[in-house]
Amino acid sequence: MRHIIVEGNYLLLDYCRWRDLAGLFDATIAVASDIDELRRRLEARWARYGIAEAEMVRKVEENDLPNARLVISRSVEPEFRLAGDFERAQPKE
Repeated sequence: MRHIIVEGNYLLLDYCRWRDLAGLFDATIAVASDIDELRRRLEARWARYGIAEAEMVRKVEENDLPNARLVISRSVEPEFRLAGDFERAQPKE
């Protein structure tokens, strides 16, 4: 038996052509996190890339968070919802 795991923010979006994808999956899972936690994680990610603070804020506030709000408000309900209050494991240096 083969399993294919597909990940992406828009895969359960109930909008235009995206809405047709949900029916193709045997199981759907969403990781839930509040906007403040998303903002913190996004800012930390851009900071790791060395993005200047003004550019980082612009990216987060004008692109990343509006997209997250769209996905949160316009996605079909997944079969499973995981709490996103965990930290991503970081490789040892």
